[in-house]
Parts: sequence; C-alpha cells; structure tokens
Amino acid sequence: MTELTKLQVFKSTFVVEDPSDLPLHERTSISKTNLDGMITYVNETFCKESGYSSEELIGQSHKIVSSNIHSHAFFEGIWQVVKSGQIWQGEICNRHKNGELYWSNVSFYPTFDTEGVVNGNTTIRFKVTKAQQSVLTQKLKAQQYDSLISGIAGFWHLDEMGDFIEINDQYCQASGYTRESLIYKSISELETVGNEGEFMEIFNSLQIEQPQYFETKHKRQDGSTWDIRIMLSRQQDQSVHVFSWDISARKKEEEEKKFLLNQLYHLQKMESVGRLTSGIAHDFNNLLMAITGYNEFNKFSAEGIDSGNPKLSELKAEIIANSTQIDVACSKSAQLIEKMLVYCRRNVENYVHNPVLDLNAVLRENLQMLRSIIPTTIQFEVDLAEQNFDLSKLDETNLNQMMVNLFMNARDAIQSKGVITLKTHVVEIVDFCSCCQVEINGRFVEMSVGDNGRGIEANSIRPIFEPFYTTKRVEEGTGLGLSLVVGILHNMRGFILLDTEVGVGSTFRLLFPFYELSSEKMNL
Repeated sequence: MTELTKLQVFKSTFVVEDPSDLPLHERTSISKTNLDGMITYVNETFCKESGYSSEELIGQSHKIVSSNIHSHAFFEGIWQVVKSGQIWQGEICNRHKNGELYWSNVSFYPTFDTEGVVNGNTTIRFKVTKAQQSVLTQKLKAQQYDSLISGIAGFWHLDEMGDFIEINDQYCQASGYTRESLIYKSISELETVGNEGEFMEIFNSLQIEQPQYFETKHKRQDGSTWDIRIMLSRQQDQSVHVFSWDISARKKEEEEKKFLLNQLYHLQKMESVGRLTSGIAHDFNNLLMAITGYNEFNKFSAEGIDSGNPKLSELKAEIIANSTQIDVACSKSAQLIEKMLVYCRRNVENYVHNPVLDLNAVLRENLQMLRSIIPTTIQFEVDLAEQNFDLSKLDETNLNQMMVNLFMNARDAIQSKGVITLKTHVVEIVDFCSCCQVEINGRFVEMSVGDNGRGIEANSIRPIFEPFYTTKRVEEGTGLGLSLVVGILHNMRGFILLDTEVGVGSTFRLLFPFYELSSEKMNL
C-alpha cells in the first residue's frame, strides 16, 4: 500500500489564516473518527475553533459541529472516498457552539488496522482567511441557487420590462425553446390565445417581498399549449424571479375526473327518468283502461239510438265517429306506454316493434293529431319529399313521440301567432352533432321541425339536450322532451343539429341513417 504523506494536506489554493502568528500545531485542528462516524479524539485547537470541550465532542459524530449547509449526499461522498482508502480534500463550513459559521480547508485521511483495512479517519483542518470565507460562502450560495433552479420545471429571470434575462435548462427542454431564442424576448410572447395580457397584468402589480401565484397556459415552440403554475417574486433591483411547474398531468386528471362525474350524474339522472317513467306509465295505463271502457259503453249506447229520427241518426253517427277517434288515440297511447316501459327496461320482452316503412305517411297521420292540440293561430307549413323513405330501423311510436315533443316545444317558443315547419329530404352533410359534439359525415334522411319563435340563448344550446333541463317555468315543462328525442336518435345511430337565433327562431334537424329508399316511389 502506498504510504500517505502529509504533503497532500497543503494542495489547497486557499491561504491559512495568520500563518506567522502561531506555530503550525496551534493552528491545525485535528480530530479522529471511527468507522461508525464517532469522534474518538480532538486536539485543543479543534475545541477552540468549535467552542466545545473535548468531553462534549468525544463520542459524538461530526454532526455536532455541522452547519447544515452541505447536503447529506455531500458527506456521503466524502465517506465513500475515505472508506475506499483515498484522501479527500476540500472546504467545509462548520458551526461554532455560539451559532457562528466558519470555513476550514479540510483533509480526510483514512486510518487502517494491522491488516490494512480502513477502520476510521484522521481529519486535519486549517481555518481559512476572512476574505476566503466570504468567497466560499458566495460560492456555496451560487451552487445552491444553481441546484434549486435546475430542480424545478422552469425558472426565469426577467428584467423590469418583463424580458428574459436567464432561463434554466428544464424550462427549455419542456417548452422546446432554446435559451438563445428566448433571451431578451418578452414573456408575453409565450401567452396563448385568450390569455393575452394576463401575465403582464400580474407582473406590473407585483410588489417586493409579496410573491404571487397563478395558473395559465403557455405556448410551446411547436405551437402546442401546456398548463403551468407560476410564482413571481420581485427583487430589490425591480427584476423578477419566476418559478414555473408543469401541471398538464394534473389538469388532465381533473378533466377526466370531471368527465367521469358528469357521466355518473347523467346515469343517475337517467335512472331517475326510468323510475319516473315506469310509475307514470303504469298509472296512465290504468286511466287509459277506464277511458277505453267508457268509450265502449258510449258505442253500445249509440247503437241503441233510433236511426229513424234524422236528428238522432246524425247524433248517433257523430258519437260513433268520435268513439272511433278515441279508440285510435287510445291505441297510440297504449303503444306509447309500451315504449315507455321498454325505455325504463320494464317490459322489453313483450314489446312489438312497428317499423316506419313510409316516413311521409306516418308524419301526415301525426300532423292530423297535432293540429287538434296546437292553437289555430299557429300555422303549419309542410314540405315532404316526394320519395317514400323506408326507415325500418325506426319505431313508429318513437317517431310519434319525437314529433309531439318537437311540435310542443315549437308551440311554446312561438307563444301566440307564428309558423311551425316540417320538412323531409336527403342530405349529404359534414358537421358536428349539436348534442354530443361528434363529427357527422355521410348521407342521411333529414326531418326538420322549425319555428319562428323566440330562439335559444347560446349558453343554453348544450344543456337543453340533458334530462330535466328546461328554459320554461316549472309548470310549463319537465325538461325530458329533447333528452328523449336524442336518446331515440342515438339508439339508431342518428344525430341532431340545431339552427337557432334569438328573436328569429329555431330549427331542430333530425338525421336518420340512410339505409335505402323504397323502389316504388324513388325519384332520385
């Protein structure tokens, strides 16, 4: 093993304090430590420099004089060097018993047992000059500062105008910019559309020793955006230190959580709709049975009227005609009840699907019924395509239900005098569904119901398709009509578009998948 020499102690470039005033042994601080890091010996100079007596030091680790300025990794590195049998030299800051800090040039020499195994170390310290202590303190602060700004997502040093003076590597890597491309540019150039002036407003109001935090979006070099959290701190020279953290992952997690909560809320609402629908359907079915029964009594009574009397004969014909219309209405109502029970999963096995084989014919039949319940002050304008649309995927009861909901909404939007339009035709369309905001691209059969009523406010367009949302007063609407229309459309892979303008009116455009046209009346 190479012999260790004392000459290695004097390799430091730092000058020992007052070298001519005291002999070498009086200005050399010496301590010995075992392999467990416990002090086994200190000389008088060590005690004088540290302010502790030998009794207070022996049996303790060097943490007793630690300044807590150096990191744990720093001392771990020293121990690794010493345990490997090598000498470590450098500058260490210690703390006097009275709390004052002092720097020393330190050499750690490993000590060995008789078999040449490291069993501890001998430490020799020389206290450096006051000038050198100041240099070492500034050097350590600079290292700590560099360590700090390199360990966060972003650090910027801005001048009093908000222009970059310094940027750390982490921000450059995360944003895609080079340091050279940002230096002397304004921070406002990184703001995204919609956030213009936000940073500079906070920057200009910033006071010394009053840091401010806020969250915003910034542009990357490739044009993409990212969410960041920012802390600004104004310095004495009016420049500003800015620390930033990438919070894109947190924001994404929050958005996903919000989406899942909305989905859960939607499912809970739909479950409530199902329970409500089931209860209403059963109660209405009981009332319908009573109506049907009394209608049969009316027809039976009408049969007994003497047809020889002209007036009574006319009354008999009117009663029978009215009873027939009641039967038709009751039949449609019964089909609607069946559909309501299917909707809430109460009667799926007994439901019979009635396909729409002639769309225009079903619409004309429904118009007769709707004409009787909508005021005559509201006109109907009908423009049905000449060809016969075969929408066998659509149930006739579903179509009736959609028409009633849309016409009732149009009636309420008009309030007094106006026009409700009904149109059908084939369209080639590229658009976004007004309800679910998914892209629509293809050929569809479009059925539109429009009005010249009050129109819909922009902030109500998305919510109106949700269950229980309504712009009407409590006694005027349940908020279920449009949600049922959308549910029926989505079940058959259809879409809905809304054209509306406040004060002009609204048009709901229902898009049904275009499967085929009946060959008998196809004029395309």
